[in-house]
This record gives sequence, C-alpha cells and structure tokens, in this order.
Amino acid sequence: MERRLGVVTIEDAAQQFVTTPEAVIGELEAGRLRGFRVGGEWRTTEAALLEFIEEASAAPGGPGPNSGSAASDGGDSNAEDDSGAPIPDLAGLEWREVGPQDYRWPKDIEGFEGGYETKVTVGRRQLPVRVVYCNRKAYGRDRRRTVVLVGQRMYPVVEFVGADEFDKTGLMASFVKPQGREHLRPGGAVPAEYDGLPRDIFTNLVTGPYSPESIAVVAHKDDRNLMARHGLIRARQKNML
Repeated sequence: MERRLGVVTIEDAAQQFVTTPEAVIGELEAGRLRGFRVGGEWRTTEAALLEFIEEASAAPGGPGPNSGSAASDGGDSNAEDDSGAPIPDLAGLEWREVGPQDYRWPKDIEGFEGGYETKVTVGRRQLPVRVVYCNRKAYGRDRRRTVVLVGQRMYPVVEFVGADEFDKTGLMASFVKPQGREHLRPGGAVPAEYDGLPRDIFTNLVTGPYSPESIAVVAHKDDRNLMARHGLIRARQKNML
C-alpha cells in the first residue's frame, strides 16, 4: 500500500477490502467511507479504512472477540423484541474488573490491557456491557483508546479517543453518528437520546492529521456509565436492541 501521509488510492483500498474499486467508490459516494477528491479522483486514508472496518464489524453477524475471558459468541439468549424499551438510567451500575483480552478485527488482532464489565436491563433483556482500554496511535500521536462492547457476543459499538490534554484532564471523545457511519456535523440535529450528555466539537479536544470537525460525546476516562450510555444508544441505532 502506498504510504504518503496515510493517503490510500482506490485500488489499494479495494485490495485491502478484497473487493472492486467500483464497490469502494460506491461506499465513498454514499458517505459511509470517508474520502476526498484530488483532480477528480477519489482518495481515502488509512485512518478512514480502519474506522470503516470497525464500524462494519460492529454490526450483528460481525466478528467476535478472540479471548478466553470474553462472553459466549452465541446470540443473545433473551431475544424478545424490546425495540421500544427506553435505555434506563445507568446511575448505580456495579462494574467488575476484567483482565486483558484480544479482539479480532477483520484484518488484525488488537490487544486490550483490561477493563470493566456490567449488565444493563433494557426492557426484558439483560445485556452485558464491557469497557476495555488500550493505547494506540491516532491523529498523529499515541493516544488512550476506550472501546465499548455490547451484547452476548460483545460487539464493539463505540470508541473514545484521548484528548490532546488527556494527561491533565482525563477527557476522551467519541463521535455522534446518527446515520451509522456518518459523523454529525456542527449545526446538525442532535438525536434526542443525547440530550443532557456532554458534547463538544471533536477538533476542540483532538487535533492532528485528519481530525474531523464533528460533534462528539465527551467523557472522563473513568466515567464508564456515560461511555456505556453512548454505546447503548449506538447499539439501538444499529438495531441491536
């Protein structure tokens, strides 16, 4: 793959996805894969490819965790239709610590140093929720990374990225995506589920190459309840709840 500032050609992206250049262009034109035009030709970035893969793997039927401590990779045992049940108040959740685990993405395996898990009752279903941590390079530097996994098969639904001043503030940001993979831009209608959740422009906290000017949920690194709420909202948008 060509590596110039992380820029990727359509042909290289198609090779990575094991598909055709036309299929990649279709995803770009639909806004599901971030990219840009240079002289009328599409280009994307390594960061955008990884984001696309992570979002796609979070959908039901995507790959599961590769860890002995992970939840069963069978489907949710209580599969009643609770699509109308509200996401409950998460205050007072009891979290238990979990050890290191790996997650198998489509192209690689990512190791997490550990995290915490709990169970949330939504309607008649009790859903496992896990928050795991690692460090990874993003937007030009090594940053703290938190991933929220939901359901019996532990699907990754949202990730939080450490802010530029993370060492001082402990703040992390995660995109609001009401349309699945499309970021909510400033001035866009914020879904009602996010009323009362702390939000800011992503670039106000995280700067660097390809950092987008998008609306993000802002959480302290230890606020697992807030991270879990964002994850459950995204899971509902993906028809997982």
